[in-house]
Formats: sequence, C-alpha cells, structure tokens
Amino acid sequence: MTIRKDNVETNYLSCFREYFQGKEESAMACAYEIGRNANIMGIGILELVTIHYHALDIMLQKAQTKDDILRTTHAAQRLFSESLASYEMTNRGFYESLKKLDLTNKELEKEIAERKKAEIALRESEARLEFAMETSHTGAWDLDLVNHTAIRSPEYDRIFGYNELLPQWTYEMFLDHVFPKDRPFVDTTFRHAIETHGDWNFECRIRRKDGVVRWILAAGRHRPAASGTLSIMAGIVQDITERKEAEIALKESERKYHDLFSNMAEEVHFWKLERDAEGRIKTWRLVDVNPPALKTWGRQNVEDIRGKTTDEIFGPGSTEHFMPVVQKIMTEGIPYSYEDYFPNLDKYFRFTSVPMGDYFITTGADITKIKQSEESLSHYAEELASSNQELEAFSYSVSHDLRAPLRSLSGFSIMLAEDYEGKLDAQGKEYLDRIQSSSQLMNQLIDDMLRLSRIGRAEINLEKMDLSELVRAIAEELRSTQPNRNVEFVIQPNVTAMGDKALLRILTQNLLGNAWKYTAKAKNAKIEFSINKLEGKMVYSIKDNGAGFDMTYKDKLFKPFQRLHSNSDYPGTGIGLAIVQRIISRHGGKTWAEGKVGEGATFYFTLS
Repeated sequence: MTIRKDNVETNYLSCFREYFQGKEESAMACAYEIGRNANIMGIGILELVTIHYHALDIMLQKAQTKDDILRTTHAAQRLFSESLASYEMTNRGFYESLKKLDLTNKELEKEIAERKKAEIALRESEARLEFAMETSHTGAWDLDLVNHTAIRSPEYDRIFGYNELLPQWTYEMFLDHVFPKDRPFVDTTFRHAIETHGDWNFECRIRRKDGVVRWILAAGRHRPAASGTLSIMAGIVQDITERKEAEIALKESERKYHDLFSNMAEEVHFWKLERDAEGRIKTWRLVDVNPPALKTWGRQNVEDIRGKTTDEIFGPGSTEHFMPVVQKIMTEGIPYSYEDYFPNLDKYFRFTSVPMGDYFITTGADITKIKQSEESLSHYAEELASSNQELEAFSYSVSHDLRAPLRSLSGFSIMLAEDYEGKLDAQGKEYLDRIQSSSQLMNQLIDDMLRLSRIGRAEINLEKMDLSELVRAIAEELRSTQPNRNVEFVIQPNVTAMGDKALLRILTQNLLGNAWKYTAKAKNAKIEFSINKLEGKMVYSIKDNGAGFDMTYKDKLFKPFQRLHSNSDYPGTGIGLAIVQRIISRHGGKTWAEGKVGEGATFYFTLS
C-alpha cells in the first residue's frame, strides 16, 4: 500500500469499507500498514488519533440504524488498535535512536506525552463505546471456538440477568438460556457459521436468571487469533424486547385491522391527498379498498387501481364532484356524512368521510332500498292521511245519518207512550219500552264506535303522571254513582307512569268501570290497583273479586262487540276493552287478562 501524509484519512475509510465487505483480514492489514507508515513518515500519535476519529465521524454519519452504529464503533476500535500496535512496533523515534543515538531528552518527553495523549484518547474512546453499548443494552463478547469460553462485557451478563460478571461463560451456558423452542434454530445457525466461517446474526428469546423471558439480537463474526487462525468469533448481544413487543403488537394490530377492513359489510376506501405547490388539494389517490367496495365498483383486484385518482377509477369529473366534501372535512378536521346518487348504478349511497392528516377514509352503505322504502312510506303516509280524512267524514256521516232516525224513533215512541198511555195494554207498553231501550243502546254503540275510531287517530302527548291519584279519583266518581254500594278499593300509592293523560284516564275509567260493574253481585266486593316488575318491565294490574270469566274465551275479551256475559245481567256494548287495547297499543305496551268464573278477574297492562 502506498501511503502519503495527506491521504491517511482516505486509507482509513478504505479500511472501514473492506471491513464491512467481510474482508476482515485485508482490513486489519490495511490498518497495520497505516500505523507503520504513519510512524515512518513522522506523523505524531496525536495527529494519527485525530485522523482516526475524523474518519470514524464520517462513517458514523453514514450509519442509519442502531446496529450500524454499533458495528461502526466496534470496527473503529479494532482498526485503530491494529494501527496503534503497528505504530508502536515501528516507532520512528525508537529506530532512529538506535541508529543515530542522538534523540534528545526533549524529544523523548514529547514522544511520551504524545503516547499518553493517545492512551487517554483510547481510554476515552473505549469509555464512549462502553457507554453507547450500555445505553443501547448491548453486550460485547469474544468466543474462543476451541474451548467455547467467552470474554464478555458487563452489559452482556446483565442482559442474561446477572448483576456481576460470572467467572466463566461458555457457549453451552448461552444455549441453556435460549428459549427451548428457539434453541434448535440458534444451535443450527451457530454451527453453520462455524463450518462456513460466516457471520452469525439472528433474533431469539432467552430466559434470564430470574425467569423473565426477553428478546435478544445476537450477531457474530470470525476474526483471526494471534496464531492467524480463525479460532475466535467476536460479536454483540442486544436486548430488543421493547422493539420486538412493539413489532408483535403492530403485527397483531395490522391483522385485526385487515380482518375488520376485509370483513366489514360496508364499503371502506382509504385515500391519500395530492397537493399542488401552494398546498391546495389537487386530487387524491387510492391507498386501499375492501371487497364490498370492489364489488360495487365492478373491480376484481385492488392492485389494478391502487394509487389511481378518482377520475382514473370512476371517470372524468369524479374529482370535481367530490372536491367540496374533501375540502370540507380537511378544513374542518371532523367527520362528515352525506348521501349521493349514482345514475350509472341507479343506486343511492350514504357516505361518512373521516380526515386523518393528509389521508382520509370513507365508509359507504347502499341505501337504495331504504330510499325506496322512504318513498313508499311517504306514499303510504299520504294515503293514510287521505284515508283518515275519509274516515273522519264517514264517522261524521254515520253519526249524523244514524242519529237522526234514532232520534225520530225515540221521540215518536215517547209521544206514543204519553199520548196513548190509556189505550195500550201491558204488552204494548213492554214493546215501547224495548223500542226505547234499543234506541238508547244503538245511540251508545254509535258513541262507542266514534270513541274507538278517534282513539286510533288521537295525537299522543307523553307526560309523567300519578296513576294512584287517577285511580283514587275515578273510584270516588264510581262511588258517587251508587252511594249505597259498599266496595273496598285497595290502591298502591305513588304509582307513576309516562303516558297521554287523557287516554290513560279513558283506559282507567274502562278497567275500573268493568271491575265496578262485575262486582255488583259479589259479597264484600273488592277492587285492587297495583304495580309489579315482570321480566324487567313494570306491569300495572286492576284486580276484582266479581263475576270473572272463562279463560277458554279470553281471546274474545278485547275484540269489539264481543261479550262474555248476558246484557240482562251486566249491560254494555262490548267496546270498552277494545278501547283499552287500542290505548295500550298506542303507548307501545301490551294488555292481557286472567280470570275464573265466580272468583273475579285481573287485567294487566304495560306501557313502553
């Protein structure tokens, strides 16, 4: 090697390159020649150290990873050690002193001072290297391939859970610490490196002395021993648990994301913005898309459209069409939902776009059927409104047209009874009484039919009300109609409900009215109002000990004009319970009854 004083640094860089190319012997020889020739040319040891560190600084600037830094520092230590040894072996002052014997004390002192400086510089370099390796949790080792014993740095043993260096460390001890499932791979890799004189580099799990499992990165390389044989392997061990756990967590997160992304029923597409020189949004390109979106777009493979713009995927004008939405979410920085119609597909979609830096993700759902249902519902609502108007007109007509002949029938029967009272026998008077009773019953039926019709159309106004007080008030009203009756009312206090006040009053009047009517022949008549919880819902009940009913006919109870008792025993129209069921239905609840002939009945209802 030809070396000049002005190209020592260049040669040092050449040594580094050969070292990293795996030409270790050549690199060490290069360093040896640098030290020897530097001494011969009169380059001082301090100057040599300065050149060495300048070359090291250049190499460190090129390092990209923590591993690169460690390898560069390790190489620098070995190369400089070789140069320094060579420098000392060919010490110019020493040979010249033998030849000329005129080296002055002053020159000797200067040389010694330079050596001390070099030693200090070397110790500082070693200290920096040791600090770098400790802070990066990296331990260094030299393994004797003959007897499998190793020389280690303190950090090496700490990685394996030992606070102090053990007296001895062997390859077998290392292998014992390797996690059992990783052990065959590690041993195979090591033995292959021995046989091929190749490098040793892998990641595995170890079990420390305290039983804790950690991840390590191990790397090794052969280097010549003093005898010149490749019987030593030098390397490092680094604790990479945090990085490995982060990698595992990231892979798991990516797996979950991919599963969710691929299996979502809705369309999902991920886009990256593309801006012009002024930072304005120019377009956006597809990053990823899930299978449902591909199917809607009529595509088979995402790779055919990944990286393309909306105009390239959907046709010219697509970017301009969606630009207001993209600008809105990027400006406001919040999600935005909107609906859009696609004539080429004849479908409606509901989209939600979410900004994420210079990316945004959009989810979409086909709402064509919903839109069609909304249109149908709107049409049905119009028809229903029209039907209600017709029903209202019909109800008025029925009320007016039927009541007129009823009034005539009732009026003439009364006139007949008054004007011909002395001319009618007992049977004639009975016929007139039946005519008047039937006309009154018919009038009551008309009233009940109109009431049932109006309840189905009445607007619901929900408010909290005290049902206990309402029951108590209606009970007093019933008592006032028949003050001679002795009926016991048992009313649970503080029972409240959310409902329409007017409708709930009608409901309570009908249920309590039935209980009052059907206890007319009972001894010690009793009517109870209470509330209980059943299957998570509040159930209201009105119970009596009156006539009761046969459960065989329970399905007829709530149907209009269906009666289980004769009109002569218990008069009525059969509309009351139908009104009760209609009111409960309007409140989203349910109603049912239980009874036994001669023992009474209990009517239950719920309100949503």
